[in-house]
Amino acid sequence: MTLDESIQGMRLHVIQRAQVVGVSAACREVGISRTVFYRWRRRLERYGVDGVHPRRLQARPGPVPQLPPHVERRLLAVAIAEATWGCARLAAYAQRLWRLRVAPSTVQRLLRRHGLATRRQRLLVLEHHSAARAGLLTERTRQALWRLRHGQTRHVVAERPGELVCLDTFYIGKLKGVGKVWQITACDAASSYGVARILPALAHTAVTHFLRQVLLPAVRRAGWSLQRVLTDGGGEFKASFDEACTALGIRHTRIKPRHAWTNGFVERLQQTILTEHWRVVFRRHYFTSRTALDRSLHGFLQFYNFDRPHQGYRLRGRTPATVFHGAVAAARSSHAQLWDGERVNTNPRLDSLVLEYLDTVAALPRMRSMVRLGGTLITVLQSASAVTPEITPSPFKSLSALSSIMRLVPPDRLGALAEEHGFRQIDVRAVQAEGGKHFVMQSFRAVPPNNRLERTRDE
Repeated sequence: MTLDESIQGMRLHVIQRAQVVGVSAACREVGISRTVFYRWRRRLERYGVDGVHPRRLQARPGPVPQLPPHVERRLLAVAIAEATWGCARLAAYAQRLWRLRVAPSTVQRLLRRHGLATRRQRLLVLEHHSAARAGLLTERTRQALWRLRHGQTRHVVAERPGELVCLDTFYIGKLKGVGKVWQITACDAASSYGVARILPALAHTAVTHFLRQVLLPAVRRAGWSLQRVLTDGGGEFKASFDEACTALGIRHTRIKPRHAWTNGFVERLQQTILTEHWRVVFRRHYFTSRTALDRSLHGFLQFYNFDRPHQGYRLRGRTPATVFHGAVAAARSSHAQLWDGERVNTNPRLDSLVLEYLDTVAALPRMRSMVRLGGTLITVLQSASAVTPEITPSPFKSLSALSSIMRLVPPDRLGALAEEHGFRQIDVRAVQAEGGKHFVMQSFRAVPPNNRLERTRDE
């Protein structure tokens, strides 16, 4: 049922309803005046049922404007030749060149009638026309013509390690308590061997130090000589970096502006480090220093270079160290384990440990085995006050099961227990929340057993 038919049925229902309850009551039910009701009834009596059908208030559309056949052919020819032009531009072109005034809607109606309404349809007709007369010019054909005219496409290649090493810097992010963290990455073009470090600052002096103290000794220990480095045009690869390359006899070349793919070897390595390492360890660890970040990065690169096979066209299933160090030097023990985000053939150790809703007293004996020597343990204890004499229950249902282990622990008792289990207190702070609760934040550092014995003797 259409809208007009629904309105017609409503009007007939009102007229029939008036015969039962009266005209005034029927008009009040549907919210119309009696003048409108009597108008409907007069139409019904004069014209029958069709008289109460809604009348059209708009004029019927007139005949579609027609263009002469020769004008249509000229417009279609221009539309195919200039396949990316729209109807408005075609109409403006016809008015300027042929003195023909035609509406854009008329041009669009003409294109739709001939199956040329969209740009893709017009390009497809143009492509078939060109293929029939001059051959199909696809993207592959264009590349073949370009190679015939300019030669083969150039790629960054190296025959042996050290011949070309790609360098680039990578912004890891701004970490709380550490600041902005930058990473310098080097990738050997012949073997995909990677070397990376955390920079103290994004400056040419720090990059020069990496070149002299890290990259060059690594290449020389493997028995190769560093001949050429490839970088972008960043300021960190200028000034003292250029001077160091000249002094060491290393050729320094730069990629073109906005041609990052030329340095694609190191760009791909940085993407691998980001996806397989940083995005994993940042969800497992809380880093408080650049030294801890650098140690974690070094552990992943050990796995990347020695235990992670590469399936590219250069290595074909081998590891980078197999080519960079040689097959004998890169041989690993049979019990080598895959990288799990924390270790490579080492026991897991954390630099910092932050836990919530935990019975700290009961967990202290196991915490020392989890924190690395020199690492930090931070505890936040709620202390009793006039406002909160005891631990308040959590309003979250998911934490209601933890109410049995949530109890007030005196900070002095926790400090004494921490000393017994291998932690030395380094900081104590009192914190008051907005709600009136009082907390004591204590920081401990993991110390070796000898220090604990000496401290016990002194006491």
